[in-house]
Amino acid sequence: MDMLVVVLATQLNSMLAMGPFYFALVLHHLVLSISKDESCQDLLSMHGHHAVTCKRGGDAISRHNKLRDVVLQTCHRACIGAKAEAGSGLGHELRNTRPADILASNWLCGKPAAFDLTVVSPLNPTFISEVGRTAGSAAVAAELRKHSANDAKCSELGWTCIPLVAESYGAWGSEAVQAFSRLASYLATRTNSPKSKVVCSLYGCLNLTLVRANARALLLRCGCSLQEGDISSS
Repeated sequence: MDMLVVVLATQLNSMLAMGPFYFALVLHHLVLSISKDESCQDLLSMHGHHAVTCKRGGDAISRHNKLRDVVLQTCHRACIGAKAEAGSGLGHELRNTRPADILASNWLCGKPAAFDLTVVSPLNPTFISEVGRTAGSAAVAAELRKHSANDAKCSELGWTCIPLVAESYGAWGSEAVQAFSRLASYLATRTNSPKSKVVCSLYGCLNLTLVRANARALLLRCGCSLQEGDISSS
């Protein structure tokens, strides 16, 4: 129930409209009775796996970009020089691989960090047997996959590859946890705030963004229409 007890504040845009909140509850309790995805006509899974992983309709991309923007804005608030989609300024081969969703300069010992954000579902058949034995296995596998794809390119460019992996139900990978801890330290120093408060606020924003995006995907795939307030809150 942790993701449902985040401290809400209207001034921080951390409120869920009623439609997305209802479907966030549905997703959390793993009860989904609609049988078919209205977007792609595939069957919806009982545990919401299809709805939060389907590539149709752009929901996965939108969720990725919203999470990326939370991290990017936090970097800016901490006065860390950072820019999104840094691969766009590279040569053709590297540009196509997009080695950095966010490039943060002077991250550690003067070396830039290439943050590569992704969301994975622990219910993916590739992970599910291991996930049943070890919590966080889906995030670990995604981190290894990101390192395999990006380490060589990042090393050539003098960057450190740091995967920021979120599991679709709210858990974050160990490398993301370490990165967020460092980011919170920078921001706490900058704002003269307790680090514990900054960490809580950062995870609150990230996980509420994740819940909103998943709720929106569920709503649309169940054929529900979104009100204007629901869209702006999603």
